Amino acid sequence: MQLRNRLMKRALRLVVSAESTLQRGVTACLAGLGRLRNRLHQTAYVVKNRSSVLLEVPVAACIGPLGFSFGHEGWHHLLDLLREYDQDPSLCPEESALSRFYERYQPSSMAELPEHTGYVPQFRPAFFEYPWGNFRLDYDPEISKKKNQERSRFCGPASEWRLHSDFDQTIRLYKQIRRTGYRPWRYGFIGGVLLRRANGEERFVVLEGNHRLAVLARLGAKRVWVSFLEGFYHVLSESDVDQWYFVRTGACTVADALAYFNAFFELNGQERLVKLRLRDARVPPERKRRCDQTER
Repeated sequence: MQLRNRLMKRALRLVVSAESTLQRGVTACLAGLGRLRNRLHQTAYVVKNRSSVLLEVPVAACIGPLGFSFGHEGWHHLLDLLREYDQDPSLCPEESALSRFYERYQPSSMAELPEHTGYVPQFRPAFFEYPWGNFRLDYDPEISKKKNQERSRFCGPASEWRLHSDFDQTIRLYKQIRRTGYRPWRYGFIGGVLLRRANGEERFVVLEGNHRLAVLARLGAKRVWVSFLEGFYHVLSESDVDQWYFVRTGACTVADALAYFNAFFELNGQERLVKLRLRDARVPPERKRRCDQTER
C-alpha cells in the first residue's frame, strides 16, 4: 500500500511538472507570436506609408512641445488627469488637473520655456515658435502667426467646451486602450521630432499622439514605437544650430537658440507643477456647484 502511494505521488508530481513546463512553453510561444504580429504590422505600416520611419524610444525621453515630460520623474497634465481618474472615476472636468492646468498655465511667449531653466533670452517668439521655426521643414512665419493659443491643447486658456471635450477624449481613449490594447498600425503611430545633443543625448518631442502616449505611460509602458512626420524635421541636431531659421536670419543669437534647445533636456514639468500649484485639489465653490449640477 505504501509503495503504491509513493508511486502515485511521484506520478502526480511528474504530471504537474509536465503541465507547468507545457504552460510555460505555450506562454512563450504566444508571446513570440505576439511580437511577430507586431513586427508584421509595423512592416506593413512602413510599406503603406513610405515616408514614415519607425523607431522605438524610451517613454522617459518623450516630452511635449512645451517641455512637459511623459517620464515618471516629470509631470504632465494628461498623466495627472489619469491618475486622478483612477483614484476617483466620478471625477468632474472642473475638478481635474486638466482644468487647473488650462487655468493656471497660460504662457504669454515661448520665451517662458528657457526662462524656467533660469535663462532670460532676448529672442521672444510668438506661441509655438522656436529658433528653428515650428518643426516644419517649410516653415512660413506668416502662417505661424495665425496659430491660436486658445485652440491649442498644450496650454490654456481653454473654453468650457474645450475642457470637457479634452477630458472626455482622454478618458475614453484610456478605457479603450486599457480594454483592447494599443494598435498603432490601425490608428496611426505617435509622431514627432527627435532632438539630439552633441553628446548624443536625445529627446523625442511629441507633436501627434500626446493623449495616446499619456495613456501608455499611465499603463506602465517603458518604450514606445513612434514615427517621424511627413513635412517635418526628423532630427534636430545641436550641431546644426547655425542653420536654424531664426539664427540664419539673424533674429536669434546662437546662445538664445541653444537655451531653447537645452530647455527640452533640462525641464520636465516638475518645476511648473510647484510654481503654479498645478496639483492643488481645492475647488472654488462656484466650480464645485457646476460639477454637482452636471452630475445631477
